[in-house]
Amino acid sequence: MGSPTGTNIVKAGTSVRPTGDTVYYASWKQNTYTVTYNKDSGTIANESDYTEYTYGTGLTLPMPARRGYSFSGWYDNADCTGTAVTAISTTDIGNKTFYAKWTDDIAPVIGTLRYSYEPAGMWHWLIGKDSLTITVPVTEEGSGADGITYTITPEGGTAKTETAPVENGEAEITVSADFKGTVSIVCTDKAGNVSAGVTVGAGLDASGVIIEDNAPDIVIKADRTPSDNEQTQPGGVAVEDRYYETVPALLVTVRDDMDNAITGGPDTIAYQAGDGAEKPVTFDRSTLQKAAFTIPAAEIPAGITEITVTATDNAGNRATKALTIKVKGPEKTPAAETDYHKEKLTGFAAGGTYRIHDTEYTADGEGCIPIKGEWMGTTVTIVKAGNGSETTDSPAQSLYIPARPAKPAPAGEDVAGPGGTGKLTGLTADTAYEVSTDGGKTWVSRRADGNGATMELTAAEPYTYPISDIRENKTITVEGVAKKSGGKPSGTGGGCRARDNTPGRADAGWQTGQYTRTERNRDAGRNRP
Repeated sequence: MGSPTGTNIVKAGTSVRPTGDTVYYASWKQNTYTVTYNKDSGTIANESDYTEYTYGTGLTLPMPARRGYSFSGWYDNADCTGTAVTAISTTDIGNKTFYAKWTDDIAPVIGTLRYSYEPAGMWHWLIGKDSLTITVPVTEEGSGADGITYTITPEGGTAKTETAPVENGEAEITVSADFKGTVSIVCTDKAGNVSAGVTVGAGLDASGVIIEDNAPDIVIKADRTPSDNEQTQPGGVAVEDRYYETVPALLVTVRDDMDNAITGGPDTIAYQAGDGAEKPVTFDRSTLQKAAFTIPAAEIPAGITEITVTATDNAGNRATKALTIKVKGPEKTPAAETDYHKEKLTGFAAGGTYRIHDTEYTADGEGCIPIKGEWMGTTVTIVKAGNGSETTDSPAQSLYIPARPAKPAPAGEDVAGPGGTGKLTGLTADTAYEVSTDGGKTWVSRRADGNGATMELTAAEPYTYPISDIRENKTITVEGVAKKSGGKPSGTGGGCRARDNTPGRADAGWQTGQYTRTERNRDAGRNRP
């Protein structure tokens, strides 16, 4: 409801003494409340756009950012417990305070290794006569890393894991002289994220001194091609960079170096699908150099998902294989609404293709589709069409579109003379109508009374009437009055129409009629387009 009009406005708390029956209409204004964010070192782009909300409108909470962390949601308590809040609803009230929860799920990054001297390279080994000091740069922008972990594996000996502190972003490892073997390095931050493994000497095309250079080999295949709707390749085929019609199962094989005389065999294997938890794989360890398993299709969602498989061998070598699998998924279910005054369906994606009763329609630039006459008074089925290459058709939305109410059919009595009054009768009691005296070019609003459903027409001008009425949760627009002058016909054609803004109702049709001193309701009516 809008603000009150007229001069008789009474504020709350004011004492009044009416001289007769008086009706007062309440005017309400939605409250606005403040929103406070505890970002915990994060930032919010255009934060001022999200610091208040209005009752009845609500607010979608912003997405903050923090270097080295992933945002895990807004919470209404400092402990960040319970359910994350994504929006303030239209029925919420009061000032709000939200707390950001951050998750450090970004692994440290080990940079290019530096050596205390340039060792000679021969037969893929690094050869030096003195102890070799290796500087390990570490970048960790989240929770921080106290140190690195490195595994020294002498040829023919037992692997030994050591740690070295990270100071000023670097750690150092010293390999004693007369050492022949491998060294692998990882860094784990305080949140438990593990960096990619680095092999000493790999950047110098060497396989000695640091690491046995044959980490487990990981091969991932699909059990179907992108166009198949079921398994057609039980032995597996290469995963393609196209969208799959249905989710494939992934066939994974992990092999340690079968051609190398020194091999420890697979030790641990794990995989992760998207944001799901990493899952360990149980395999037969009697097959020293090979393990095979399947990632079920049920664990891979529609859309774009990164699959990561990690394997280590018993010598401490670590390998990671990552690929992206693309699977077609349905479009989002439409959430169309009805704009009764414009007679359009709204809420579509601009330019989007939709099927209504199996006929395709394209939403205009404002996301609207005109309502067809045959849809009124029926329930329509709306489907967002998939694009064929990445998405499939959405689930259907069922939407009831009400029929228009009946058009008015009043009788008329003309003004008796200049300055006199006339009437329209036969209307619905206590209902707002719009009246035109110029063939529908302009409209003014009047309300039929409750006594015989009569609407008075007066000759004086201008006229001011209340602009709204609240009755049984129904708002009806009233904003003027028809006029006549000198007792003569008031235009080339007049008319009246019912206006009903009730949610779930369409505008009525409208009935025209010319009213003179001697003739009443002469013209035929027509439906509003």
